[in-house]
Amino acid sequence: ADLKAESITRQQQQKRNPLKKIGCFLLFTDTIMGKSSKRKGSKRTAKATTAEPRAKRSTNGGTPASAEAIKQEILAKVAEATNKRRSNPDLLTTSIIPAEEDGEDDGILAEIKECMDWFRQDGVLDEMHTAYKDAYAEEVDEEGWYHGYRRITTGRLEIKVKGVFMEEKFPELGDKLVAYAVKQARKDERVRGMMDAGGQHFLFDHWSIIITNVTVKAQSFHIDVDSNNLQVGLVLCDGIPGTIVLVKEKTGPYTVEDLLRTPAWYDAPAPLRNLLLSQDVKKVVHRILDAYGPLLRPFGDLKWNMARAEEICFNHDDDEDDDTEDDDDDRKKKELRCGDLICTSGGIPHAGPASSGFRAVMFGAASPTKEHLYKSETQYFAHSAMLFMIQAVWDRTPDTESREWLLQKLAQRGFEYD
Repeated sequence: ADLKAESITRQQQQKRNPLKKIGCFLLFTDTIMGKSSKRKGSKRTAKATTAEPRAKRSTNGGTPASAEAIKQEILAKVAEATNKRRSNPDLLTTSIIPAEEDGEDDGILAEIKECMDWFRQDGVLDEMHTAYKDAYAEEVDEEGWYHGYRRITTGRLEIKVKGVFMEEKFPELGDKLVAYAVKQARKDERVRGMMDAGGQHFLFDHWSIIITNVTVKAQSFHIDVDSNNLQVGLVLCDGIPGTIVLVKEKTGPYTVEDLLRTPAWYDAPAPLRNLLLSQDVKKVVHRILDAYGPLLRPFGDLKWNMARAEEICFNHDDDEDDDTEDDDDDRKKKELRCGDLICTSGGIPHAGPASSGFRAVMFGAASPTKEHLYKSETQYFAHSAMLFMIQAVWDRTPDTESREWLLQKLAQRGFEYD
């Protein structure tokens, strides 16, 4: 009887929120469903570099607008710009801002190269890996950080730009790196648009260096930057492969109608198709598609629509300048150089590339408001997106065929993308 009562209670809890028991999805589950969610016990806080929102007077001369109203206005402007980008079939997700060629950036580029030469020394990264492994049991915090760095997928290290390790080894360099990256990022029209919308609430944050000196496999395609954010990556050494990113903004699907036309969903049972097109479910599904839509494509189809940043941008430049002679040998080889800044729209799949030898990139995010800066501890994969879809429709799906179809698709996503 006790077991039965416990089972009923568990079923009731899962019916209200069936993903609550899946820890890696707690952070955004309620947000996607139109609620707010905070993870208890987390030590991570987004450090804002801007002032708290000030109330502004309403346009009709009445009472001042609330801070929340101002934020919603900002986010609406950014969402409108995102939707406009996604409706353009030719617009690329990524741009590359090169370092200035007039010598203005020579000082910071020299410091970057000096820093990278230090990391290249025999034994430096190996010693960091060893120290991390030795400290893991007791000194590593709940988010995996030790002394300002941590080990991530397939042998890569992630180092906080303004963390303890960098401050000890290279005092003041962190601030210079961030200042240079922000200066370059402001040349991207998406950043300028967000700055115009966000005003004093706009910020850059979550700066870290991803570095390796061994052969590593490519990461799985994932999304970790919200659609109203922008991800920037500062290249720290010449000739390295760039991040693998979705090529076109419009790839989607970002609407239910587009979803049902994709190869992965065109064979959905009729009851499920009708449910997805119903108005109340459609609103929830649109939120999911806005955040993770491309991950619901079959793996082969998504992979075909992705490429390394330099392949996208330099090939595109070549297509536009067929009649011009490019005497830059590095660009002819389509290589990234130290000081290049890769700017990629938020809300699109990407992955660290396979590489051999030394590779280092500094990543950060740009956001229209502090509260909507991307969550650096969380990544979403194809099966994550499928789980959100299941959560949205499961209790409203009356027929067994539709439920079995959804579970088969979930299993297929896991096998394809693993």
